[in-house]
Amino acid sequence: MTPPISVAIPNWNGEQILPQCLESLQTAFAHAGIPEPWDIVITDDQSTDSSEDLVRSRFPGVRFIRLATKSGFGRSANRAVRECRHEHVLLLNNDVLVERDVLLHWQPHFDDPAMFAVATWMLRWDGSTVDSGRRVGVWDKGLLRHWVVEDRGVAAPSLYACGGASIYDRTKFLDIGGFDPLFEPMYTEDFDLSYVAWKRGWKVMYEPRCVVYHYNSYSSSQTFTSRSKALVDTKNHFLFVWKNITAPALVRSHLLWLPWRVGGAPFYGRRLLAVAFLAALRQLGPALRRRREERRHAAVSDEAILALFEPTRDDLAHSPRQGLAGAS
Repeated sequence: MTPPISVAIPNWNGEQILPQCLESLQTAFAHAGIPEPWDIVITDDQSTDSSEDLVRSRFPGVRFIRLATKSGFGRSANRAVRECRHEHVLLLNNDVLVERDVLLHWQPHFDDPAMFAVATWMLRWDGSTVDSGRRVGVWDKGLLRHWVVEDRGVAAPSLYACGGASIYDRTKFLDIGGFDPLFEPMYTEDFDLSYVAWKRGWKVMYEPRCVVYHYNSYSSSQTFTSRSKALVDTKNHFLFVWKNITAPALVRSHLLWLPWRVGGAPFYGRRLLAVAFLAALRQLGPALRRRREERRHAAVSDEAILALFEPTRDDLAHSPRQGLAGAS
């Protein structure tokens, strides 16, 4: 018998996509033999469409919580997880469909008391384009280059779990504080969450038998342009480093490369990187405060984490897009 599991879905103007998401979840719950009532929580971030009416009329068993103020993805997700009733929570974007057997394979990983999250194998809606899965990374010229290995592979540790479709230990999630508002309005908050967990001595696993399909940025594309999303992504990568990277050698490397990366950016066509750096500087104070807080909990070094996720030759052969979190 598959143990009970909650589902947390942050939503904003998802009227056109929520029915498919919820129908796929109902199929998955039934296929896993989990009896009703199912614990599915939607936190609605001040939608202006008919999301609430749709859910209440077609999916009466789903708990729909309309947030009092506009909160963004991270805060909305945190509220949804807090409202969940079970110890393990599938955090799901409103534009994600799940395979019918997605709930059959996650539980054995949590037999390990150190397990923090289980990441899924995420494809786009075309069923072939890889969106997320097992993540690897390397320290490269003062920044952290990380990407998804585009090979389904086997279950293995992952640098982080994508916040759009991963299963979390609810207690550990809330103990960290959920997604850090430092990274609002979006991007890098899921990477940060998993990295904090790794530094605390917890684990993130990738499970390729848990398959989902992502429409990709359905809600954010209604609000943000491609340029503004790239700006936020790059800004947040700087904040990630300032908050999380504490190894002296890596800190020195970051500081030595900064003048070349930022000062030279306009000359090699990356003016946006320089703009993002200046935007990140405005949040330096909060980033350093969070850095001090997390150092009190750290049990694993940056070097140990990066050594675990250094890509193999086979990983590189299946990695056509080796991203630098908006700063490539």
